Amino acid sequence: TTYRIAVDGFYTSPYWEMGSYKLVVSRLAASAPLASSEDQPWVGTPSAAPAPAGQVVLGGNGQEADLVWLPSSAAADSDCLEARARLSWVAEEGSRDQFGIIAYDTAEEPMFGVNVSTADGSVSLLHPDSHTSRTEQTLISDEAQDITLHLDQDRGTWRASLNGVWIGDEQPIPEGRTFAEMGAQWLPGHGGGRSAVVLQEAEVTAGDHAAP
Repeated sequence: TTYRIAVDGFYTSPYWEMGSYKLVVSRLAASAPLASSEDQPWVGTPSAAPAPAGQVVLGGNGQEADLVWLPSSAAADSDCLEARARLSWVAEEGSRDQFGIIAYDTAEEPMFGVNVSTADGSVSLLHPDSHTSRTEQTLISDEAQDITLHLDQDRGTWRASLNGVWIGDEQPIPEGRTFAEMGAQWLPGHGGGRSAVVLQEAEVTAGDHAAP
């Protein structure tokens, strides 16, 4: 089984899947890192401006999502998984872009995730039936932010955190659906000002994870 952290985005649907920014990883027993952007280079050729080593810029003048990924070796199973992306974003007035982190099942269908609007920095949870529920949190542009998805396959639940703070209650994983991939996605909206997201670092770990 592999997991992907991807940057893609949402325009007509919060689960829009055209183009992606992927971190490919596999599960490990015990609490251990699976992949880190600090230890290996990103693969791919994003169309945005060059970024410092270990970072990727998506958006800016681009009209479609770029594709880069970070491979990881296959590893043993684990009941718990945590995927964290540290990123920052900038946006011109009127931007309609969105980005976030998404989990996918074995059929490559979206299950749940977190969505951020560059229009106002609002943060929403994305649910299995595609509806969103806005949280009380807001992301500030030009500042580093940690977005993390926590999955407990043994309990059959998921939860999300922002900068080490829970942003919603524990939610059940839909019955009959098996988690397979996890991604962080971004896409320019249509019209409005430009925006860009900088993925500064990303790390996926498996095993027993404490509260954020």
